[in-house]
Amino acid sequence: MPVDVQIKAIGYMMSMQSPLPNDPTIDTEFAKTLSVELEKAANAFDKGSGSEKARLHRTEIIASGRRIDVLLASGCESRTPRGLVTRAGKQLSDLYAHGV
Repeated sequence: MPVDVQIKAIGYMMSMQSPLPNDPTIDTEFAKTLSVELEKAANAFDKGSGSEKARLHRTEIIASGRRIDVLLASGCESRTPRGLVTRAGKQLSDLYAHGV
């Protein structure tokens, strides 16, 4: 992925972590449950080697659930976040409604 695209993605992630005044408050229980569901979805989604999966595969809750990082051995593409959320049985609007 080109460097400028990576820099834009990092900037976007940082801005999403900072809530706007009218954003919903964080539902920490929803974030914890979602993290477990995303972990299961990532297990099926990740196409990396077994040793790489064992080393990298995990989810991390950041900012009390405002952001959830999913680390994959095979890396991330632009469609990966939506695919993981869909495999976890959620929609992006569900995440927004719960402050994630």
